[in-house]
Amino acid sequence: ANARVIPDVVQELSDAPEVRDAQVICCNHSIDRPDGSGQFMRNGAAPGVYEGEKLRTEIFDRIIGEENRTIFLSRCMKLLPTDLIKQNLHYTDYRIRVGDDLSIMLPTLLDAKRIVVLKDAYYYHYRNVPVSLTHSFNKHLDEDIRLLMPVMRNICCAKADRFTAGIEDRQEPIDAMISRERLFLCMLQIKNAFRSPEADVTGSVRKVLEDGNIAALTKQYPLALHDRGNRLLYSIMKKPTTLKILIAGMAFRWKNRA
Repeated sequence: ANARVIPDVVQELSDAPEVRDAQVICCNHSIDRPDGSGQFMRNGAAPGVYEGEKLRTEIFDRIIGEENRTIFLSRCMKLLPTDLIKQNLHYTDYRIRVGDDLSIMLPTLLDAKRIVVLKDAYYYHYRNVPVSLTHSFNKHLDEDIRLLMPVMRNICCAKADRFTAGIEDRQEPIDAMISRERLFLCMLQIKNAFRSPEADVTGSVRKVLEDGNIAALTKQYPLALHDRGNRLLYSIMKKPTTLKILIAGMAFRWKNRA
């Protein structure tokens, strides 16, 4: 298995004093590596109770298109009612293999009226397995992202009233949010190209960037990034020189062997 949860996790989530009347309860997680090291990962939103205007401005307005999501869009690390998921399953494209969590959890969370983000609560332990689908070359990734983009847009447009933007001006901020998410998905594609067994990695990266019109998106919707690896990938996305691609590819492979 690639993950485990602590014993009695449901009890721990439901017993927290601030979760009364909450529809969605979110905990955090840790990444457990094969060498015994680990890393604590927290939701981007500060611990607390979110409802009403606070839910809109501090969670929904930044739920996608951010380096650190306000809430992880994994189906894990949450306690929520089944009917909230069932009423949103029609948004899912079952052909999507990587990104399916987003197509399920994005509409589900946008329908929540009260969300609680717990402090600490590292109840979910993700095992970093190098040969897993997430960490090995995925020949279907580009197609998955192509299928995911219209799903994401459909969800955001159908639930536009969940965001702060009013009815008349809502399309522009939604377009910006989706476009920034597209840029982060492009980073996944570049990393995937670095894992490719193909000899022409530079050509593969250039194809990803050209097919997504990525350079134009970086100019129209610039990203504010803190992670050094993301900044390097973003530099490639803005101006993909052969030297930058080769250096980034070597750094990526070295890091993943370490």
